[in-house]
Amino acid sequence: IHLVNLPQNEYVWRKTDYPEVYKNIPVSIATARLGFVPKEVWLLSPDIEGNRVKLEVSKASDTLTFTVPQIFFYDILVVR
Repeated sequence: IHLVNLPQNEYVWRKTDYPEVYKNIPVSIATARLGFVPKEVWLLSPDIEGNRVKLEVSKASDTLTFTVPQIFFYDILVVR
């Protein structure tokens, strides 16, 4: 899952402004639609030390819930 955070302006063309950093973003995924039972979620990002972190997840019924600590430009979520 790719998360992209662009500024609310003509960033794509000008590349002069930085986006607002969002923190503690709650995410819920309906696991029935995945076709497999996920065991873990990893956050891959050029903006964090080590470029990856395993996220804490909670599972309730058919929903996987976790929190993305922050997003600056972009992050990738790997659900395994």
